[in-house]
Order: sequence, then structure tokens, then C-alpha cells
Amino acid sequence: MRVGLHLSLAAALIALAPGCGRERPGSRTTPTVEATRPAGIELQAEDIRLYLQVRELALERLDRELAAAERRGGSALAAIEELSVAERRAAEFAGADWKRYTAVRDEIGHLLSLQRRREDARVLGLELRRAREDLTAQLAVARDAASRQFLQAQIDRLAEQIDKLEEEDEPTPSELRHAALLATVRVSIATQQGRFEKIQRRAKELLQDARGTAAEGKPTPQPQVN
Repeated sequence: MRVGLHLSLAAALIALAPGCGRERPGSRTTPTVEATRPAGIELQAEDIRLYLQVRELALERLDRELAAAERRGGSALAAIEELSVAERRAAEFAGADWKRYTAVRDEIGHLLSLQRRREDARVLGLELRRAREDLTAQLAVARDAASRQFLQAQIDRLAEQIDKLEEEDEPTPSELRHAALLATVRVSIATQQGRFEKIQRRAKELLQDARGTAAEGKPTPQPQVN
């Protein structure tokens, strides 16, 4: 009976579940409290369209600046704007209201974060249920009292965590409407994020190359003669 393997899996899953971290002596921290978030805005299809347009213009601007820096060398990296600055200039160019744009951007980020968190909870719930089924099967064939008691305790803990996951807030009607809007442009959002990450990697590589060149150009220190 491979009780140890199943117990190790159950323990790992329980540790991943919300609210299950054990405190170590002297390491008590303030409980994590989700910051109060202002009421979100009501997204419209036009908001999504403008958001994508501004991001596209900002990424094109950053891409051009990075290409110029690659041609001129690492010293030109200082001229590359941060994404937020490029976004602001792009919003002005597109005739978008900056305050509205940032509210839309923050709401989209919040919604995407919620979706990822709920998907993670769904996957974790499936794993917890699978582990509970495995332990229940082990309990059915366990003979000694100590093993049965330990297995039952683990099953009970898994059941508690499954209940907690099921108590997660359901999406509000507004979130469902917004999710439907985002679903139509999910690929575009992911593509833009991929482009931005690629720009970041290129800038990092260019900076590393510039530092390497500067280091190679330094005169070799001469040994001190006493």
C-alpha cells in the first residue's frame, strides 16, 4: 500500500490551498488583506477598441526607439521611454481621454487577474478532489487503526479546503459582461503582451551588451609595486 506517496501529494495540495500555510516560530506576519478597490467602471466595446489602439501605438513607438538604440549602440537606451509614458503620448495622439484610458486599463488588468485566479482555483479544486478520492480508496483497505486515523484526518482537511474553494465569489453580472467583451479580443491582448515582453528582452540584452563593451574597454589595472 503506497500510503506515503498519496499522503505526500495530499500534504502538498493542502499547503497550496488558501489559508493553509503553517506559521513558523518568530515568523508571524500580518494577514494578507485585499486592498479595497474602487468600484470598477462599466466597460464598453469602444473602450476595448481604444485600449487596443493606444497600446498598439505605444508598442510601435517603443519598438522604433529600441531599433534606433540597437543601431546607435547601448548609450541610446536612455532615450527609450517607459511603457506608461509611451501610452500617454499614444493616448494623446489617438485623442483618448487619459483618465478614462487608465481606468479602462486598470479594469482590464483586474478582470484578467480575476480570471487567472479563478482558473487556478478550479484546477486546484480538481487536484484536491482527485487526492481525496485516492486517500479514500487507501482508507478502505487500511487495516491498522493508526493509519486509518491519519488517512481520515487528511481526507477531512482536503474536504475543508474543497469547501473553501467552492465558497469563492461568483462573477458579478458586470464581470460576466466584461468577460464577454474581453473574450472577443483575448488573442489581441495576449499578442500585445507578448510583443511588450519581447521588447523588454531586447532592451535587457542591449543593456547587457553595452555593459560588456564598456567593461572590455576599461584599461587593465596594473599590479601595485611595493
